[in-house]
Amino acid sequence: QWRWRFRRWHAAPHALVCFLLLLLASCSHVTESTWQRRYSDTRRELWHGHVDAALVHADQYSAGTKAPYWAWSFRILKAEAQRRQYDPSKALDTLNQQPPAGLAAEIYVRRNITLASVNCQLSRWPEANSLFSQAASLTPADRIGLTAEKELAQGLCDLHLGDMKSAYQFFEQAVEHSRTGDQFVAATSLVGSAYALMMTSHFDQAVDRLTLAARLTDSPFIQEKALGNLGNCLLELGDYKRSIGVSDQAEKLAAALGRDDDRVAWLLNLSNAHISLLELSEAEPYIHQTLAIARRIHDQDMESGALNNLTNLYLRQGNTQKAHETQVQEMEVVKKTGPENGY
Repeated sequence: QWRWRFRRWHAAPHALVCFLLLLLASCSHVTESTWQRRYSDTRRELWHGHVDAALVHADQYSAGTKAPYWAWSFRILKAEAQRRQYDPSKALDTLNQQPPAGLAAEIYVRRNITLASVNCQLSRWPEANSLFSQAASLTPADRIGLTAEKELAQGLCDLHLGDMKSAYQFFEQAVEHSRTGDQFVAATSLVGSAYALMMTSHFDQAVDRLTLAARLTDSPFIQEKALGNLGNCLLELGDYKRSIGVSDQAEKLAAALGRDDDRVAWLLNLSNAHISLLELSEAEPYIHQTLAIARRIHDQDMESGALNNLTNLYLRQGNTQKAHETQVQEMEVVKKTGPENGY
């Protein structure tokens, strides 16, 4: 009797252990929909400017799956994050291996697009053009969205090269091919197109594209770029009140995103607009904020711009001594950017 009971109680925990092992095994299986959600969330982080978080998740997920499609999808996102962190050598290492045969077309296309973008960063133009051509040849005719991604990357590459005409053409094509697809690609392409127009002094046309871009996306990263550049255009066109409104929005978004390199430019725009309206007391705090950030991030162009604005402000206030002292500081900063600029 005792022996039978012992065996019964011994069997019960054994059965429980087996049940728990089966339960854990089923819980450890990640469904396709979960991988898709993880991929969408990580890509969204990248688009929204949260590059550090996107890199952590892309690295974690690429190592956490045995499925080649998802491993390569996250590996490409990881390389894109590394590229955006201005670390092209790491991005090249991440994509050094060839993906296995038989995967979906977007893996090979996006790998080549990212590699091309990295080569643009490194000013390796022939290699970049070859990779873009390979991406085009691998893109199925019905995958217009992939074509738009390639054209966006080509436009950005041409911006880096300084070819505004070609950049504008690629951005416009990307806008057309992403109208019914990826809104992030469409909005980014509109900002790129507007920037190329700004560089050729077509500010009215740039305003239209930037206004649409800001409305088209929920990405704070792209909204900040669109609104900041819109403020710049409106400043050039003499619409100072409207420039102040959108520049203020852009500055707040840049601060929230931790983008001091952008924030300093939008603060400078705000001081320029207020000075143009003779609102000197409103302009001065923006100038001092610009100076503080520019010096902290060692942006001498923005520092000299802020000092120039401060000189103008002191002159308008009739304080010629402070204006002269500030102008001397400005010339010292300008000389550091190149001896020829100090004269």
